[in-house]
Amino acid sequence: MTEPAPAKKASRRIWLIIAAVLGLAGVYLFTPVSDFLGWLTLDVASFNREVDGHMRRIHREADYACLYTVTCDGAEARIELRTELTPAQLKHIKSEIWRRRFETYCTGHAPNFALEHGPWTPSGDPDRSPPADIYVFPGGFGGADGPLAMPNALGPPGSHPPCTRETAYWTREHGVIAAR
Repeated sequence: MTEPAPAKKASRRIWLIIAAVLGLAGVYLFTPVSDFLGWLTLDVASFNREVDGHMRRIHREADYACLYTVTCDGAEARIELRTELTPAQLKHIKSEIWRRRFETYCTGHAPNFALEHGPWTPSGDPDRSPPADIYVFPGGFGGADGPLAMPNALGPPGSHPPCTRETAYWTREHGVIAAR
C-alpha cells in the first residue's frame, strides 16, 4: 500500500529539516575545532608568512612594521616589542594567551599580537598612536583602517616602546627580518 501524497510531502519535509539541523550543527561544531587546530599548529614560519602577506597586501604605503605581543609579568597584561620571535617565545606567548582566555589571569586590554607600521606622520592629533593591526585568531590581522581598526589599540603615545626602522620586525625591502 502506498502513502497518500500529503504524508509523503510531510515525511520529506521532516527529513529536510533534520538534514538542515544536522548540517548547521556540524558547521557550528566544526568551526571551533578547526580554529583550535589552527591555533595548535600556529608556528613561527606560518606566522611570519602571514605578517609578510598582510603588510604587502593591505599596507602598501608602509615601509616597516614592528611586532608587539602580550606579556604577563604581573596581574595586568601589557605589550612587549619583539625584534624576533623564536619557537620557544611563540610557545610561551600562546600559553599566556590560552590562560588569559580561560582563566582569570593577566587581565587587561592588551592585544595578543599587533603590528604597528611606519613611518608615521601624526595628522595634527598628538594623542593618536600610529596605525596598528590587531591579530584576531583565526582571521589574521585586521587592517588599521578597516572594520577591525582600533584607534590607540596599543595604548596612547608613549605607553609602549616606539616603532622605528631599527626595531622593525618587517620591512618592505626584506620582508620579515626578525632573524638578524
